[in-house]
Amino acid sequence: MPGSATETISVLTLTAAAEDHGRQIECRAENALFADSEIRDQWQLDVQYSPRVAVRLGEQINASSIRVGGGVYLECSVDANPAAGLISWTHNVSAQSAPAEQGVP
Repeated sequence: MPGSATETISVLTLTAAAEDHGRQIECRAENALFADSEIRDQWQLDVQYSPRVAVRLGEQINASSIRVGGGVYLECSVDANPAAGLISWTHNVSAQSAPAEQGVP
């Protein structure tokens, strides 16, 4: 029975951030009148957030050595929950896209 002498309710209010995704929230209770009375329950946060992207040169590319007509590759790292389903690149108004698990040619 909520609010009775045998039940205590505690409420945690938090503002979830993308960095909180996957974190465990734990509630512990104990009664000092009883030895070894501690009990716990946990909940794993599933925080959904829109994609965050970062573009960088591929590991083997030196920015100061890029020349006209030379090859270059870029990496687009996408962090999102749920995972991004499509990644698109635009170069000189020409768009290319592919499912996220594939690369873009």
